[in-house]
Amino acid sequence: MADDILYFDAFSGLAGDMIIGALLELVPNPDSIIFELRKFETESAKIEVRKTTRKGIAATDFGVRIAGDHHHAHFHSEEHGTSHLIDIIGAIDASSLTTSVKTHAKAIFERLAKAEAEVHGIEVEKVHFHEVGSIDAIIDICGFALLYEALGAPRLVCSPLPQPSGFVKTQHGMLPLPAPASAVLLRNVPVYGVDLKFELVTPTGAAIVANTAAGFGTMPAMTISKIGHGAGDKDLEHHPNILRAFLGSSGAGADAGTVLEGETNIDDMSFEGADLLMTRLFEAGALDVWFTSIQMKKSRPGVKLSVLCPDIGARLRIESVIFAETTTIGVRWKELQRTMLPRRFEYREVSGVKVAFKVLTYPDGGTRAFPEHDDVVRLATTLGIPYIAAKSIADKSFQITN
Repeated sequence: MADDILYFDAFSGLAGDMIIGALLELVPNPDSIIFELRKFETESAKIEVRKTTRKGIAATDFGVRIAGDHHHAHFHSEEHGTSHLIDIIGAIDASSLTTSVKTHAKAIFERLAKAEAEVHGIEVEKVHFHEVGSIDAIIDICGFALLYEALGAPRLVCSPLPQPSGFVKTQHGMLPLPAPASAVLLRNVPVYGVDLKFELVTPTGAAIVANTAAGFGTMPAMTISKIGHGAGDKDLEHHPNILRAFLGSSGAGADAGTVLEGETNIDDMSFEGADLLMTRLFEAGALDVWFTSIQMKKSRPGVKLSVLCPDIGARLRIESVIFAETTTIGVRWKELQRTMLPRRFEYREVSGVKVAFKVLTYPDGGTRAFPEHDDVVRLATTLGIPYIAAKSIADKSFQITN
């Protein structure tokens, strides 16, 4: 089957309200989502949703409006009893949201709390959220979790994020951009500098993608079904201040997407432990591992270690293994596009041995099955016959019973 993909084209950054606005345009019944989120409203904090345009592009403007204020605003959470993580977790738990939505929302807030704790050098339990702990952030984060579930929890991929310079006004005074909490949350996320002097990626927006995105980079190969546009607060001079959210699938005939390939050249160690190295790389999340004999400088023979991994999280774990288990001082990485045929497993009883078959489906609907190597070995050992004979028996058994 095709995988659903949600791609954030965040050329103008992202914030919680921009994400909600864009996703509201993708779900079949946005009014039901807004109805649930209104349960978090207070006398002074009300949800407003309206259609607007940014540089001629229609977009949804979602926000929490504070009484007497005409702009999106945050208020000091201490006045509303949600100034610490435990208070926010309690408010989410007490809501009528589903358990899965609550779990997702709480995980995002915990990510925020850890970032704030690191910035201020305190324990997570002592973090005073200020802007982040206000009702609008709770609505944004719970709203995202609710919308994400309504979309079927697709694989989220986000573009590299723009980072401005200058300062932003906070409860702690003027702080440099990107805001310290956002900078911590975007560690290991691809970013690039832009010549703008105001906040583009808020801590709420950063926490949402840091917690949920399966990867960051260019748009993966996908068939687009819907596009949502979420409006940012400011109407910028040079480009539309919107977040574009693309919803689609990897395609019915293949699983398309991106992978990371890492490689390093090694010429000063023995590879007697190559099997253990390979095992630990797979345990760290590698999709594939291989060694290539190479000729290095001064005509020294060497080995190139290559690793495929699915995302940035796996890359960090894989790098840790490589640096611990080899003598290399660096790893090169590149992003690759890949297309894979849909596959499933079927099982057959062959001469008393359970054999798993990987079944591939081609774009024209045809299929091909391969018995798993370890099961063929067990079959050959059980029957006392050569491996090639056992594989032939397995292949024929699948064809007969298919």
